[in-house]
Amino acid sequence: MSRRTLLLVFGIAISLAAVACSSGDSDEAGATVDAPSATVVDVETAYFAGIEEILESNDRIGQTMDELIGDRFPTFAPDNIQAFVILNFLREAEIGERYAEANVMAQALVPPEKYAIDHAAFLARAKQFAELGVQVDEAVAADDLAHVHLARAQIAGQSSLSLLVDFSPEFCRQVVPEEGPPGSDIDPAEICNPPESPGGEYGVSVELLVDKWTMQFGPLVSLSQFAPGMGDDQLMRATGYIQPLITNLFEEVTFELAALTPPTEYGEGHTILTQYFDELFATSNAIDVAVAEGDFDKMIREFERSGEVSDAMQDRMPENYKEIVPGLFGGL
Repeated sequence: MSRRTLLLVFGIAISLAAVACSSGDSDEAGATVDAPSATVVDVETAYFAGIEEILESNDRIGQTMDELIGDRFPTFAPDNIQAFVILNFLREAEIGERYAEANVMAQALVPPEKYAIDHAAFLARAKQFAELGVQVDEAVAADDLAHVHLARAQIAGQSSLSLLVDFSPEFCRQVVPEEGPPGSDIDPAEICNPPESPGGEYGVSVELLVDKWTMQFGPLVSLSQFAPGMGDDQLMRATGYIQPLITNLFEEVTFELAALTPPTEYGEGHTILTQYFDELFATSNAIDVAVAEGDFDKMIREFERSGEVSDAMQDRMPENYKEIVPGLFGGL
C-alpha cells in the first residue's frame, strides 16, 4: 500500500495519537534514573502532549466543517436555502477564531532541541491554517460560499500534505497512532518509514512529486463535482478562485518532472506521465477561458475532458511504471 493511501486514510486525524506513551521509558531504571534524563523525558512528554492537543483541536474544526458543508448535508433543498443554512451555521462555528487559538498554542510550545526543524515546520502549518481560517470567516461575512469551499479544499489538501513532506520519521512516529483505524489492516508505522520504490531514487522522486500534486489537486477539483449550496453561477465563481492555484500546481509538477532523468526501463512511462500533465494543463487553460467567457456548459465539458485524459493515460501507462506512481492508480 502506498504512503499516499496511508496518509489519506489518516489525514489530520493523526492527532488522535496517544503520544504520551513514552512516559513508561524510565520504569526499568527506577530510582537510579539521573535528573538530566528525567528532565529530557519530561520535556518531550510535555511537548508532544501540547502537539496532540493542537492536532485534536484542528481535527475537531475539520469535523465541524465536514458536518456543515461536507457530503452529509442534505441535497434535496434548493441551493439558496442550503447556502443560507450553511453560512449561518458557519458564523456560529467561528472557524477562524478556533484556528487562531490553535496557532497561539503552537507558538507557545518549547520543542526539544532535536525536533527544532520539525517544530519550525509545524509552526508554519499552524500559521497557514490560521490564515485559511481567517479566509473562511471573511468569506462567511461576505456571504461568499464559493470562497468558503475553496478555503476548505485548501485546508484538506494541506492537512494530507503536511505529514508527507514536513516531518522527520522520528517526529512522525511521535504523532501517528499506534494502531490503524478500526477494521483496517493498515500499519501506521508505515506512514513514517522513509519511502521506497522499485524505481530506486528516481522512483522515490516521481512518487513524491505525484503524491504532492494529487493531495492538493484532488480537493480543489472536487469543488466542481460536489459543493452544496452553490448553483451554476457560484460554481463558476469557485472555479475562477481555484484556477490560479491549479495553474501553480501544474507549473510546479511539470518543472519538477522535467528535471528528472528516468532509467532506460522507465523512459516510456516518464514520457506518458509528462504528456498526461501537459494535456491536463491544456484542459485547465481551456477551463480558464470558459470561466472568463461565463460559459458554464463549456467549463463542464472541459472538466469531463480532463477525466478522459486520465482514462487514456491509465490505458497507455506501462505496468512497470504504474508500480512507481500508485497514487494515480487507486493506490495499488
